[in-house]
Amino acid sequence: MVTVKPRLLKGMQDGWPELASARRRMIAQIESVCQQFGFLPFDSPAMEALDALLGPEPTPEQLMGVFHFVNHDDEAVGLRYDLTVPLARIVSLYRQDLPQPFRRYQLGSVFRFDKPEPGRFREFLQFDVDTVGTASMAADAEIIAVIDRVLRALSVANYKIRLSNRKLLTGLGTFAGASVEQARSIYRVVDKLEKYGRERVRQELGPGLIDASGDRIAGLGLSERQIARIEEFLDLPNEGDSLESLQAARALLKGNALAEEGLKEVEEILQHLAAFGVPRASYMLDLHLARGIAYYTGPVFEVTLADLPSYGSVFGGGRYDGLVERFMGEGQGVPAVGASVGVDRLLAALAELGQAGSGRAGAQVLVTVMDAGRMVEYIALARELREAGIAAEVYLGSGGLSKQVKYADRLGIPLAVIIGEDELKRGEATVKDMELGRRIAAEAGSREEWKEQKQQFTVPRGELLRAIRERLGMTGG
Repeated sequence: MVTVKPRLLKGMQDGWPELASARRRMIAQIESVCQQFGFLPFDSPAMEALDALLGPEPTPEQLMGVFHFVNHDDEAVGLRYDLTVPLARIVSLYRQDLPQPFRRYQLGSVFRFDKPEPGRFREFLQFDVDTVGTASMAADAEIIAVIDRVLRALSVANYKIRLSNRKLLTGLGTFAGASVEQARSIYRVVDKLEKYGRERVRQELGPGLIDASGDRIAGLGLSERQIARIEEFLDLPNEGDSLESLQAARALLKGNALAEEGLKEVEEILQHLAAFGVPRASYMLDLHLARGIAYYTGPVFEVTLADLPSYGSVFGGGRYDGLVERFMGEGQGVPAVGASVGVDRLLAALAELGQAGSGRAGAQVLVTVMDAGRMVEYIALARELREAGIAAEVYLGSGGLSKQVKYADRLGIPLAVIIGEDELKRGEATVKDMELGRRIAAEAGSREEWKEQKQQFTVPRGELLRAIRERLGMTGG
């Protein structure tokens, strides 16, 4: 027999119970916030037609980032790299059947053929929330409000929601006297300012450069005068009061219709954020923010963690009014705005910061098996506990009490119930408080503090349910 070597593919991850539990808790909290705002769930397949994902003429660079192949129906297909492009296909296909506006949230795996890095995987869970069918800036502000509420629900500390408008940086090209083709790429270069610094941006705007790896990075070919005009914009106040930055940008770009439109939209969003109750300290206007995804057409926003800047954006989105044109034709765009969070990426960041919360076993009580001949009675006890709202597990492995207690300890199960022959004769049950035992072990120098609390105690069988509820801190009968 030829065996297969077990291996985990690069860029993938196995979800151990602690990770899987933390992930599910995070998803439940995000979903709850979306429901509070009235968004509805929607699902779509992981595989799409390749032209739906990348357009009719994808570039080699686009193809390199997507898992793609030809299926048995001789169709070029690919695994989705986000949940937004499939949404555009859905809106185009079912436009007559969808409510207007269409507000949805979705959880699903997405796939990118990227180089794996800490917190970045080739398959990861993404959670999206979108509003399609309205051009109102209140919709953009609402998405930002959802982001803020989600982060607060997850007890994320020290975050900042950065806001700008793609029209601002696109209009900057006209201000600098750049060609249409050059102007389309200025936002992409300026977006690198925080990561690479001013000198690198100057080189990319102009002749280009050789990076640290020896690769040639092509420049946009702007003249020194054109670059100087862009640097006037980069010199505007950008770290303090958002209204100050807004006014400074408006004064510099006065007469530039596209930039003025973008600034007006930002101003509207800032006004709406106050109405949505987003704390002023949670967001800021970042004139340099562009976000690298090409389909954004207006406001853009992203979340960074001040205590973990190396992770970059952990939550982001923007307005993409033209994406549906890929399916419906030029001039047939549908206004849309949304945001995405990489669940695994955010979870990894919070874990590194110690903000992910502690893992918790599925069972609250382990019913130990002291006499295999009485298995029916142990199963009935576990059922009694479950019907009382207490998660319970019967030990189905082999081995004595010591092994079963170690099993409960390893899984972090709070309590173990022991009913052996002696307890059966006396009509009693013994409860071992595993959680208390772990605290005593962790604080060996403070044992006196726990002396009055018994780690193991015996109660009449008829009082077992009450005793367990009490020890678990559960209220009610």
